[in-house]
Amino acid sequence: MIFSEGPRTDRSIAAHRESSFAFLDRVDDPVFEEVRVLIEAWFGRYAQRQPIGSTRNLANRLRNKRDLQFESGFWELYLHELHLRLGFEVEANPSVGSGRTPDFRMTRGQERFYLEATLIATDPLRLSDGPALAAVFDWVDAAFDPDFVVSLDIARAGRDTPSKQSVVAGLEKWLAGLDWAPLHACLERGDRVAMPETQLPAGEWLLAYRAYPRPAARRGDRSYRTLALYPVSGAFCGSGIASAVATKVREKGRRYERLDAPLIVALRVMSMIADREDILAGLMEIPEAPWRANTGSRAGYVSAVLAVTEFGYPAVGRKLPDLYLNAEAGQEFGNGVGWPEVGPGRDGSAQIKAGTFLPDRLFEISDDWPGRPFEWRHALAS
Repeated sequence: MIFSEGPRTDRSIAAHRESSFAFLDRVDDPVFEEVRVLIEAWFGRYAQRQPIGSTRNLANRLRNKRDLQFESGFWELYLHELHLRLGFEVEANPSVGSGRTPDFRMTRGQERFYLEATLIATDPLRLSDGPALAAVFDWVDAAFDPDFVVSLDIARAGRDTPSKQSVVAGLEKWLAGLDWAPLHACLERGDRVAMPETQLPAGEWLLAYRAYPRPAARRGDRSYRTLALYPVSGAFCGSGIASAVATKVREKGRRYERLDAPLIVALRVMSMIADREDILAGLMEIPEAPWRANTGSRAGYVSAVLAVTEFGYPAVGRKLPDLYLNAEAGQEFGNGVGWPEVGPGRDGSAQIKAGTFLPDRLFEISDDWPGRPFEWRHALAS
């Protein structure tokens, strides 16, 4: 088993510093019970078919306190289950010589290919400064004012985590001096009005806030989060994401070189802003990208990329990865699986060819699975 048996009594929403596994393991909510049941069922099928070493490794990553490990493990578990349901024999970590072991070898009749799962994370909470930034978010949420919520930007990031008191005290004092009624009236009338702004120090950090009046029905409601809008990072916009995609795919092509079947890189891009155009930019437009290589180069060993953005367990029933075929590949991959395909149109934009199967039918769940979490909170608000 991946999760503890329970019983569960904690109905609170996730803290920013709380790991994905820790939240799933403790939360008492029927929606997340659905998620636990699905992960346990998929892991059970994995454990029945794969070597004990691979099974233990996957279990350890799913239980890991670091979110990137959990998300990487879930991505591999998803790909395993997906290909089982598509009729493939799935072999985890097959040896291909020189000590190399791709994540999977997929076989279905005469079809055979290797699949290497990887991910790119652009969410600042998942990067090196993640724990300190997550603490800042939690401290802002810990502040309470009956009349206002805030947006947050990081004017200056510190090296260490600021104290909770340094964030909460300054923010609550500033919000207490604001007048809710005139600002709320302006918003109700649709007037253009600048919301109050300030910058407050917290240890080495300098935090920039903008205050917004609460809806009248949520004044004084402590279940309504104080942090309404998060900072937007530009570090991985546009060409930054594309460059990360190119680097990751090139790295995998060099790692495995010549194999006896096509190599597919299954790439999950964990970003709130990445899209198909960014994937294409990485594969087709950057000069040093693998898709620009000649067939005799190392990059030609990657036959296709199976890529997805904005994906996680809530998207299982409604979203599939897209296939990006490498025209310069040394080994051609014909997409007998029936993946949705993406390629460049005449104007360079992403052109999509629909796949031959739907995720909700394949996994036998609804397209809005697992449902709306914390319905009891929504009921209290209505």
